[in-house]
Amino acid sequence: MGPYSNYVQQKRAERIATIMLRVQDPDAKRIWRCHLANLANNETDYNARVAALYGEKTWNQYIGM
Repeated sequence: MGPYSNYVQQKRAERIATIMLRVQDPDAKRIWRCHLANLANNETDYNARVAALYGEKTWNQYIGM
């Protein structure tokens, strides 16, 4: 995950919307609608999610993460 970018978030939303137009299954549409709704709308939300996901992890020299 890189730094927050409005451009990248907009592209993600466009890609999800494109998928939703092609998908016919109502369950799949529901899943993609949730993904679309869960996109970070600002840098604060984005950074909070990054911290929640990676904040507790410590460096591991064997896997480089």
